Amino acid sequence: MLLYLIRHGETDWNIERRCQGFTDSRLNGKGLHQAESIARHLSKTRLAAVYSSTLSRAFETARIIAKYHDAVVHATDDLRELNQGEFEGLTITELVTQHNDFLQRWFQNPADLKLPGGESLREMQMRAWSALERIVEKHSDGDVAVVGHNLCNSALLCQIMKLELADFRRIQQDVAAINVVEFGGRWPHPVVVRLNDTCHLQ
Repeated sequence: MLLYLIRHGETDWNIERRCQGFTDSRLNGKGLHQAESIARHLSKTRLAAVYSSTLSRAFETARIIAKYHDAVVHATDDLRELNQGEFEGLTITELVTQHNDFLQRWFQNPADLKLPGGESLREMQMRAWSALERIVEKHSDGDVAVVGHNLCNSALLCQIMKLELADFRRIQQDVAAINVVEFGGRWPHPVVVRLNDTCHLQ
């Protein structure tokens, strides 16, 4: 089975560098174009199913992919981005200015420190990994697309590659990037075939 793990297309909040987490921001014009580029790139791939976060930016990206395969999108809250609580909507500059002390503690312990009013990376990873295990078990003999988010995808890839969650910053996830992971192949563990691929956007 090949898993196409995809980050959603661009939103205005991506441009403004705002914490969007659970906030239901939508794709902008460029994001819609990026989603279409992903969809065309995967149009010749035989997808058994398309899954997505329930947040609009991911769901809309998944819907555009699914139309090339006459498929419905299976959406789940478990694939949502990190719940950033009180930080939702803040720009990176505002975050540094207003919450620098917390950020310093979070940089030291990013895996288990819960964001105020939100969740920790570990909590997010656990719910997302649970969703991914269900998907892989259900589609062990067919390729699947899963559309998620920056931090959520990075946390899943940490689990897949047996990296410490505290090292999540070593995995870049650009907007509209595709990762490909093979399950059940020659090796007893999942293998990352492509990582943060954005060639389809050129």
